[in-house]
Amino acid sequence: MIGEHTARKILRQFFREYAWVHITLGIIGNCTFFVGSVLFFRESTQHEGTWLFVIGSLLMLVGSIGNALIRYAERKHNRKPE
Repeated sequence: MIGEHTARKILRQFFREYAWVHITLGIIGNCTFFVGSVLFFRESTQHEGTWLFVIGSLLMLVGSIGNALIRYAERKHNRKPE
């Protein structure tokens, strides 16, 4: 079983190395959100627009949570002991 310090180190490294995943999810989410919003203009495409809107919102949420976790881990790691 790995120790708590080792587990935290592994998580920090994972979030740092895969930060691009969160950025990519945010970009795809923004694009999907935008296309879904445009589809709201026509009544015939509102159903598809709604789903793209929801999917885009979810991707942006996941991307934002990932970025927040990265910043939290970096801030905690860089804090000096008092």
